[in-house]
Amino acid sequence: MYLVDHPRLPRKDAIKVLLASTAEDPSFRERFNLEADRAAALWHPHIVGVRDRGEHTGHLWIAMEYVDGRQKYADAIVQGLTAALAAQ
Repeated sequence: MYLVDHPRLPRKDAIKVLLASTAEDPSFRERFNLEADRAAALWHPHIVGVRDRGEHTGHLWIAMEYVDGRQKYADAIVQGLTAALAAQ
């Protein structure tokens, strides 16, 4: 997973990359692309959205919505995990 700046829009995206060595296996390629396609068909406020998928120099990638969860995680460590936070 990588955090990237979108090349044309003022936003950050999370990029999941399948290594080129793994992408050489047709079954891994198929599963990775199927994962992207199935996730892209979902919408729910608690599911990270898939924005795009593709291939660059032998690496398959999935671009997803970036969600900064560090603050909630840090608060949970200091304050304890509430039921409401656990449900999020």
